[in-house]
Amino acid sequence: MWQEVVVTGTGRSGAVEVSNASWLTRKTVQNPALVVALQATLDKGEAEVIALAQELKADLTLLDEKEARRVTRRLSIPTLGTVGILIWAKHQGLITTLRTELDNLRQKGNFKLSNSLYQTVLQQVGE
Repeated sequence: MWQEVVVTGTGRSGAVEVSNASWLTRKTVQNPALVVALQATLDKGEAEVIALAQELKADLTLLDEKEARRVTRRLSIPTLGTVGILIWAKHQGLITTLRTELDNLRQKGNFKLSNSLYQTVLQQVGE
């Protein structure tokens, strides 16, 4: 994912912040065969995230791609996506309005979010 976010994503929103984040640690997957197997249906970045999550017995994996999330469910790896993180942040009082954050994702980040999911999550948090 480092390659995808920092290297390929140079100049995109968040790339510099991720590159400079002292709290992030880069890890190397110890089972490259699993990564190759997962790449039959996933991009390399998602395959590496899932393989590493399994190796580390991660408490939570952050993934948005639908197929990657389907794989983590099959492997019983706890997963949360961007919208889930924002819902959590709203419940924790870290953001005041979910609607603004979802709108920013859609407009500035070209984030794909169906209208039905948009309305459902806003209802879920009382907006």
